[in-house]
Amino acid sequence: MFELRITNLDAKGLRRSAAIVLALLVVLYLAYLVREVWIPLLLAFLIALVLDPLVDRMEARGWSRLKGSLIIFAVFFGVTSALLAVATAALLFAFRADGS
Repeated sequence: MFELRITNLDAKGLRRSAAIVLALLVVLYLAYLVREVWIPLLLAFLIALVLDPLVDRMEARGWSRLKGSLIIFAVFFGVTSALLAVATAALLFAFRADGS
């Protein structure tokens, strides 16, 4: 048999537990309200996480952090744009070849 014992249940501990549960529910509700922001925020975090060591290396070689960041982000977005353009062109060509 399973037996649940609640011992030493005082009003202060009950209020604290209720406040923690309420705070957790508020945080979850707010996270739900801004759910459209999570994916771009996660992508921005991952891009910064990947590119930060490159900026650190450029800074160690004497570049300013601003110049290193601008060059790396310009190259990153240039390469990403070129890859998207090539992928889009390939998909358009594939759909036209099928007659769709």
